[in-house]
Amino acid sequence: MKTETKYPLKINGSMTVPGGAFTEVHINGSGKITSDFCCDSYHVNGQSHVIGNITAEEVTVNGKADVQGNLTTKEIVINGKADVTGNIQASDIQIHGNLNIEGNVAADDFVSKGKTTIEGNCEAEDFTSKGIIHISKMLNADSIEIKLNADSYIKEIGGEEIKIRRESMANGLGKLISFLANPKSSTFTSDLIEGDEIYVEFTTAEIVRGNEVQIGPGCTIRRVEYRDELTVDPSSTIKETIQN
Repeated sequence: MKTETKYPLKINGSMTVPGGAFTEVHINGSGKITSDFCCDSYHVNGQSHVIGNITAEEVTVNGKADVQGNLTTKEIVINGKADVTGNIQASDIQIHGNLNIEGNVAADDFVSKGKTTIEGNCEAEDFTSKGIIHISKMLNADSIEIKLNADSYIKEIGGEEIKIRRESMANGLGKLISFLANPKSSTFTSDLIEGDEIYVEFTTAEIVRGNEVQIGPGCTIRRVEYRDELTVDPSSTIKETIQN
């Protein structure tokens, strides 16, 4: 069987090319790729538009990338802006810029320090958000940590350990992205938060359900269901409490 020959693709000006198999894809200018392609590394420093699916070992976006398809990779780092109409599957996802996904996300380790919008579901082993997060459906992860620097929303959350708190302005990251909103007034909204160990603050939710539940300051919860332990900050409001 003949082995497909891979070659590098580098676009420094403006170019439109078909997909295929590449060792590396570097786009420093404006590049359009019109069909599926696979590569070892995909780097976007300029503007990239892909009509098709991408399979890569590593993806780095420092400029702007539009993907009309699915993205499958081991590692993805977004320092600029990326829009993906399909799904993303990766081992390690790091967002320092802006990522918009119309489909679903599956990852081992998901870290967002910028702005991430997911219209579908998100599944991960470890999930960390220290910027703006918006998930229209469900987030499911073993460990979930959300540090609020601006108003954020996740429709439903399921996990083992869940922590939602405001980021301290003393933290360098809080200062770095304080232009997004004022962390001192940031809130989190969800329909359902369910886990084994839960801590939330400045959160508005319909239902919080867990074994050990801590309701910190500034929360408005319609119903809390707990099994073993519940603590509530005096500044928070809970309409209904049920011990199962």
